Amino acid sequence: MLELVVVMIIVAILMAIAVSSFGGAKKSSAFKAGSSAAASYAEAVEAYMADNGQVPPAIGSAAWPSGGADLLAGPRDVMLQGPDGRPKPYLAKGVPEAVQNGTVSFGASPASTAQASVAYAVSGSTYTLTVTSTRPGDGAPLKCVVTNGASMPAGARRCG
Repeated sequence: MLELVVVMIIVAILMAIAVSSFGGAKKSSAFKAGSSAAASYAEAVEAYMADNGQVPPAIGSAAWPSGGADLLAGPRDVMLQGPDGRPKPYLAKGVPEAVQNGTVSFGASPASTAQASVAYAVSGSTYTLTVTSTRPGDGAPLKCVVTNGASMPAGARRCG
């Protein structure tokens, strides 16, 4: 009986270690997924800029509509409409999976259930996609930026 109790205690300790490690890996993968999604959106913004000579305005404009699935769709050009009469989307690969399935939120503020968020901001001809999350274990903030600007915001590094 004593041997059985000892084995159960050892199994419980190993399970606790495994569960805490899995949670950290999940948060770390959400940050990497957010960085990848930001890179996809940056490509879309660059393509929009090549066609229009300016960055897409902030989310909520006609060039990057907000609400529902459109929030995730990326920049679009309302002037260059396709043969079906719909605006041309610039996100070549579709919505990044990390954003689409809710692992990473997208917009001005992170969703309460998201483990990472991607925020889009415009200043003149400079765009910035900022990915934020927390480091597994100690909860320290993680931040990286995809931008066409020359300088990086304080406390951030380039994604990738």
